[in-house]
Amino acid sequence: MDELQRSMLEKIADLHKIPEGAYNIRQDGQSVGRNSTANIEIVTTTDNPGI
Repeated sequence: MDELQRSMLEKIADLHKIPEGAYNIRQDGQSVGRNSTANIEIVTTTDNPGI
């Protein structure tokens, strides 16, 4: 992610750093960050785009 995209993420989602817990961050249709937790599992689908 470049500085402009980080700034937009901060302003739009109030994210100042990589969040704790489950998250999925995409940039231009590509994953740039993903994390699952014990209670929330983020998995990639094989039959359709998205999660």
